[in-house]
Amino acid sequence: MGTYVPDFYVRQEDRFRLVEKLSSEGDGHRMEVQMQRRDGTRFWAYVSAGLSTFGGEEVSVSAFSDFTPRKLAEDALRASEERFRAILHTSPDGISMAELDGRLAFMSAPGLRQLGYEHPEEVIGRSVLDMVAPHETARATRYLSDIIRGHARRTEVFQARRADDTLFWLESNGDALRDAQGLATDLIFVTRDVTERIEKELEMDEIRRQLETTNAELERMARTDGLTGCWNRRHFEERIRLQLARARRHGGALSLVLFDIDHFKAINDQHGHGVGDQVLCELASLMRGSIRGSDLFSRWGGEEFAILAPGTPLNDALGLAEKLRAAIEAHDFAGAGRVTISIGVAQLRAGDDLDSWFRRADLALYRAKLGGRNRVEGEDEAEADAGGSPPTCATLVDGILERHQQGEADEGPGGEDRQQEAVILGDDLNGQRTPPLAEHEMRVGEDGALPEHFAQQAERDQDQGKP
Repeated sequence: MGTYVPDFYVRQEDRFRLVEKLSSEGDGHRMEVQMQRRDGTRFWAYVSAGLSTFGGEEVSVSAFSDFTPRKLAEDALRASEERFRAILHTSPDGISMAELDGRLAFMSAPGLRQLGYEHPEEVIGRSVLDMVAPHETARATRYLSDIIRGHARRTEVFQARRADDTLFWLESNGDALRDAQGLATDLIFVTRDVTERIEKELEMDEIRRQLETTNAELERMARTDGLTGCWNRRHFEERIRLQLARARRHGGALSLVLFDIDHFKAINDQHGHGVGDQVLCELASLMRGSIRGSDLFSRWGGEEFAILAPGTPLNDALGLAEKLRAAIEAHDFAGAGRVTISIGVAQLRAGDDLDSWFRRADLALYRAKLGGRNRVEGEDEAEADAGGSPPTCATLVDGILERHQQGEADEGPGGEDRQQEAVILGDDLNGQRTPPLAEHEMRVGEDGALPEHFAQQAERDQDQGKP
């Protein structure tokens, strides 16, 4: 009591406005005013004012109701809305809000532009699922469900659909607004057009795939023969060395099968190199279809091929070789008719290295040639018993020399056996004698051993018409 009423008002104009309304309009006025206490603190109050008579005089009667907490909350909400509005107007990203069923309740101008719309009314009330490409609907549905269930905020990229039905890439960062109990009340999305970025990523992915394909092709080319598709000699030798190391560690039989095409030069001369190449390809295809899954197959060079047969002792390898020989003999090659092969087989022995092992298989192949071709020969028992030691050529050459002198080789078809043997003896078969065998010591090892692949080279020399 005794306090001057105007002292309660922080702004005197509020009091003047209230008095003015009372004077002009009478009772029943209510205003929101800021007032102050005796200690100077301020608060917000509703002031309800009316006219009354006291002591025969007309007086104003006012009632005050403190609503400061509510006022502060409203002001905070208003400020928050202003900040949100400022974000909407300044952010280049689209901002949208939707109800829990996915119906859009709000979309900012950037969001409208991303989707090709001009006015909010074009999208409000529509489902957010309408804004994605049809093939993305199921994934977008799971995305909304995850957000509502409270999974971690998720950023996803979708193919979205513009108003004109063109597609573009849209990145969406979604979350849910929740009440005090943590229940989702609304959905909010911040979206961005990332078409340029995604197209660059897709382009890089395609370049990466092409590089991987190219590298795989280069690797394949480095491993395979360009004509037949078989493993080439270099890769075959790498695999053989691995098999040798495995056999030495764990034991087990390991056999080598060498073969080449009989009279291949005649095929080229009579039918042309194109047909010759086709014969090589057909033969390689037949071999791949006839060998076992564990066998390793390679074009060793020219018309010569090699097969490595893991886990296969000599007798089994001879059976495999005979099966292959018969398959080739029975096949009708396009443009060339029937073709035959000669095969030499050798099993890996204790103490063998790659050269000694191949030498025995090569000598076996040479014997198959001398035996009339179109046949399989295994390594010589003496060679096998030697445990991989290089064989001497004395017995082999002496036998050839004896048959040559006796004319036995002439009994072969067309004298082919004699012609083959003459390569070693130095006879050109036309009555002229090349330097005697002794003058060719450079072609024979000092220990009398037949050099590696010498016999096979002799066959190639003969097929190529070399003296």
